[in-house]
Amino acid sequence: MAESIPVNRLRQPHPLHWSALDWGDGIHHVNFTLSDGDNVQWMMCNFTGGSEAPSYYGNPKRGRFPFTWGLPVTSLCQLSPRTLAEILAKATANDDFIQFNGAGYFYPDLYGKAHGTAKALELQAERLQAYMDLTGIRILAFNFQDWDGPEARAACEMFASKLPGLLGILAFQYSAYSAGNGAIEWVKGVGGDEVPIVSCRLCIWAQTGRPRDTTPAHVAAQLNRLPVAREKASDDCFSWVMAHAWSRFRPAERGAPLDAEERDVAQDEEVPGTARGYDPVLWAVERLGPAVKPVTAQELLLRVRLRLRPHATLSRCLAEVEAAEDVEKPSRVSASKIAEARTLLPQTSRDPASARQCLDLLKGLHRDR
Repeated sequence: MAESIPVNRLRQPHPLHWSALDWGDGIHHVNFTLSDGDNVQWMMCNFTGGSEAPSYYGNPKRGRFPFTWGLPVTSLCQLSPRTLAEILAKATANDDFIQFNGAGYFYPDLYGKAHGTAKALELQAERLQAYMDLTGIRILAFNFQDWDGPEARAACEMFASKLPGLLGILAFQYSAYSAGNGAIEWVKGVGGDEVPIVSCRLCIWAQTGRPRDTTPAHVAAQLNRLPVAREKASDDCFSWVMAHAWSRFRPAERGAPLDAEERDVAQDEEVPGTARGYDPVLWAVERLGPAVKPVTAQELLLRVRLRLRPHATLSRCLAEVEAAEDVEKPSRVSASKIAEARTLLPQTSRDPASARQCLDLLKGLHRDR
């Protein structure tokens, strides 16, 4: 008899709320993500158990830092919900999850162009909505042939306009994954929401010969040189880094050449003293300077929204607080703070100090509920 999986076992275990954020001054925020896209059979076997698991979700060091796992959420819900439930049940507080490639393996820009109509992408978006509602996983990652081409933008606009609550889209290009170099674009979402499309800046990927797809040490060195958010923030204050699931590296001492971790490392066989998957990302994290902070994909996108679109973001936060207060009959103190936040809100798009003050007021109101 087939096992029935309760719906609550398929929910994102650690959703992050905006009230957990600070303003993030003096920090460059980076998310590391590992995925093999729509590889369902791998997820069902060697990703979590078997001989390869210690490199991936079975790594005993998992949970040491915020990290994101890209899952074929739609396919797992259809083909093996037990696998998804087990992955989510074993998550540490630092494990985060995103929906990779939507439903199956396809390039959204080519898919829409090939069908010659927006209807095909609209149908994909409608199907994805059911799985976002089911799992609470509100981030999509897509592989594009041309990540910032007109067809890719049209596809992102379609998904954003049909998926309420979509936190953001992580975009990478088939060749090279890091073609976007961290650039961030925006599309209109449901109810006037502005949805960020964050491109891959760097990859931990062995022996590519490309400067942005390279060793853990080289990736860390590049992140350590990037700007931090201060009074103002830009795209360059945030990074999404992908870890190639199958690249092997060898540990190297600090001060060694930046290519030492990949030099003469066989990629087609397991060699003692080498590692792939989670460990090379950990090596990169251990080389980060104090101003570079690893975060989950959820936190990265919430921070991108807050710092780069403060007025739109804080407007939604205020609306959430007001909706809750309407039910609970606001006290004189909370009514005063809401009024102060309303006064600050028009200034938040041009005055970082007002935006920070507005955020602190709204966090306090949320905490005091």
